[in-house]
Amino acid sequence: ITKGYGTDSNALKVSGRHYYDWGVYQYIHDSCLSAGHMFKVTAKLKMTKEGAEPWWECNIESTDRNYYCPSITAKDHGVVASVVGKSGKSDDNEWDGWYDVSGTFQMYERDVVNDFYLKIERAPIGVDLIIDNIIVSEILK
Repeated sequence: ITKGYGTDSNALKVSGRHYYDWGVYQYIHDSCLSAGHMFKVTAKLKMTKEGAEPWWECNIESTDRNYYCPSITAKDHGVVASVVGKSGKSDDNEWDGWYDVSGTFQMYERDVVNDFYLKIERAPIGVDLIIDNIIVSEILK
């Protein structure tokens, strides 16, 4: 647990990552999901790395794993949400290291009957992930 997005909240920090695909899982109970429906996932994300204080900056356009931005994957879906830009401003109007993550996915019958999860991963090795305000919501027609 560490300081979260905003002024008085907490967030989950994942550290000690030794592999590109190490991250954190969020299991979603099947009663919250319906086959055939679309869902939107959003989150706030900040990264730290030793020697890059107070935060580490990724590159959305990079094809080099050493600079990748993390993404959110879903079981049997691949990437369902990506970093879409920088968010959050401090009092002096400078960027404070937080990124917006957003994306959509569709639930299939095979997903509903199995343990379904989202996973925040794919950051470079050695980068700590700070995750806050994860929201999964159904997109209504």
